[in-house]
Amino acid sequence: MARPDPDSQQEIDGRLEYVRGLLEGGELTDDERRDRALSRLADLVSDLAAEVRDLRAELGDVRVRGNGAAQMEMLYCPACGRQIELDPASLGPGPTDVVCVHCRAVLEVE
Repeated sequence: MARPDPDSQQEIDGRLEYVRGLLEGGELTDDERRDRALSRLADLVSDLAAEVRDLRAELGDVRVRGNGAAQMEMLYCPACGRQIELDPASLGPGPTDVVCVHCRAVLEVE
């Protein structure tokens, strides 16, 4: 089964509502509802655990930089208004395209 993208809070909420609906009843027996709900909850927890692993790996990369954080340049994305950290060493000479990690907008940085 293809894993849905758990990045969206709306996706997570929808999956939880589906499980709640299973538990509340309908045409299924108690055992069928319980089994389906447990299966869906297990899928959701598995997807969320994978997302946590990915986020921890990214956080580990940030921690490795440690002392270099003082050398990071800060700017704000004009599309979403959130702060972005840039390593000046990653910028080439002249204008460079940078992708906002929050909204995926492409920014030109000089």
